[in-house]
Amino acid sequence: NDRKLMFFAYEMMAKRKNLYQSMSALRQANNIINKLKYFYKILKNLLTLIPNYLYGWVSDFGRSITRPLCCLIITCFGFAYVYFFSAKNNAAYDIALKLSSSYIVPNIFSDKSTRAKLIQELYGANDEPSWLFWVVGTESFLGLIFIFFISLALRNRFLMK
Repeated sequence: NDRKLMFFAYEMMAKRKNLYQSMSALRQANNIINKLKYFYKILKNLLTLIPNYLYGWVSDFGRSITRPLCCLIITCFGFAYVYFFSAKNNAAYDIALKLSSSYIVPNIFSDKSTRAKLIQELYGANDEPSWLFWVVGTESFLGLIFIFFISLALRNRFLMK
């Protein structure tokens, strides 16, 4: 099973070579049509390779539990700093951390009334910032991605042969 995961990681890394081949072909193209063709190919490869690089960096292609766990913790503390520094009231950092941890995994750590109380303590009554919806959505999305990577690594670790 470990070799299967290792070969999968090598296969994913081998896909990256297409980008570098297209870039060298772009340099060697002599007319504008060929240059545009290779430029389109490079853009297409970039859009497919960015998730490849992120998948490798964040979870080591599904082999690491600690990398996505560290990313989850960093995300929680990072968004807590965003909430803390944007607070209108003189709130403590622990309130911002509670708010961040309640949104890192949606609907698991706290309910809607608890979140509303925390937001009221940070920003005051009915004075919630307009950007908070997007920041909370981004934090929840990242949290779900990192939890998916953790569960994928756990699945790969205990997979039967």
